[in-house]
Amino acid sequence: MRYFQRKPFITVIIIGLVTLLMVSPLYSQGNGKGKGKGGNGDQNQEQTQEQNNKGNGQGPGNGNGQNQSEAETQTQPEAAPQITSSTNDTQLGCQKNNPDRLDCSSLEVSGYCDGSTAVFIIRNTGEAGNGDMLASTAYRLYQNGNLVDSGSVQLSGSSTMEIRYDGGGSITLEADQQVGHPGSSHPRTTLNCSAPVVVTTEVPTETPTQEVTPTAEVTPTEEVTPEPTEEITPEPTEEITGTPEPTEEITPEPTEEVLPPQLWVEGECWEDGYMTFTVFNDGGDMTEPFYYEVTDMYSNVLAADWLQIEGGQNMSIDVGMVSGPVTININNWEYYTSAECITTTPEVELPNLNIYGDCNGGMVSFIVTNTGSDMSNPLYYEISDMNGGILIQDWIQLYGGESMMIEVGAIPGPVTINVDGWTYYTTVECISATPEV
Repeated sequence: MRYFQRKPFITVIIIGLVTLLMVSPLYSQGNGKGKGKGGNGDQNQEQTQEQNNKGNGQGPGNGNGQNQSEAETQTQPEAAPQITSSTNDTQLGCQKNNPDRLDCSSLEVSGYCDGSTAVFIIRNTGEAGNGDMLASTAYRLYQNGNLVDSGSVQLSGSSTMEIRYDGGGSITLEADQQVGHPGSSHPRTTLNCSAPVVVTTEVPTETPTQEVTPTAEVTPTEEVTPEPTEEITPEPTEEITGTPEPTEEITPEPTEEVLPPQLWVEGECWEDGYMTFTVFNDGGDMTEPFYYEVTDMYSNVLAADWLQIEGGQNMSIDVGMVSGPVTININNWEYYTSAECITTTPEVELPNLNIYGDCNGGMVSFIVTNTGSDMSNPLYYEISDMNGGILIQDWIQLYGGESMMIEVGAIPGPVTINVDGWTYYTTVECISATPEV
């Protein structure tokens, strides 16, 4: 009885396994990626939950691939993320009027002597962030005019770099500004550091003389035996007070004298006409900055800023290639000087005459106007008729902007005026000439 009850159940299990074996090859064929290793060959299939399929898939799908087992869920490949480029439309402040500038950096060169070693400092005066150098520029080191070293500069805004050279002689450091910097300047400074001579001055030390405290002499009281008849009053004992030791006199140390700053300015012209002003401080440290301006021959301001220089140091101010005299004044003309690297020839304006012929009721007249500068010398003129006969001749001299009318009269035919040997001339005809019959 129990045997017939379990037989249908076993039959169902066998049918299920057969169906699974028939269906699983269909899932192993197709197009897709699975966990199996791809390659050409026969299918090697295990009837387990994880299957590795080897070979080219055949069946409803086409393609080489790695096929998932039927126990795993086939997933679609995720779409590749799209990269959206954004344009940075932010423009630096210095690029609004000068779009050719690569960045807002501005280099400044200064220096000082550390003994016999020349120490140069390159400073990026641009502000941090906007003034950072986006690309490097070059610097060059000259000894007595000969190139001895070079390198590159790339500084963040408000940062510095130091270059030291102990070769002696006249040492110049020159740096290049960033691409697009106004004036294409080359800030530079020159140092001449020789070995310092140390002069040792022996200051005599005053040895205080120790005063010897005198030993007080104690006079013993003389003991007098009184005579029996005379009463003798004993002399009082002399009280001796010792001499006090002298108080040591303390000499105060002298207060160091503070020197005021002492500035002087030197203008320098390079071979290409490039101008540089160097400000030297031969006095003490500047405790506060001074304002300076650099102007051209027309009082146009070429550079303006603040400077503060330590004692014994200098600072270079690049001006560039400017025609005519250039002047720098510091602290409202307390210190100033001028230099001229490119001489300009002033244009000389010449007189220029315009002649206009006029007819007024048949009367001929000429109006001569000087539209140029004043005539330094008079010019000769002639007025002639149609036959070449001289009607009027004289000299004319006019100021700039001045006019002069020359009345001729009623003259038939064309009348001509020429000034300065036909330099200026014109012809007018107010009355037609009657042809001879």
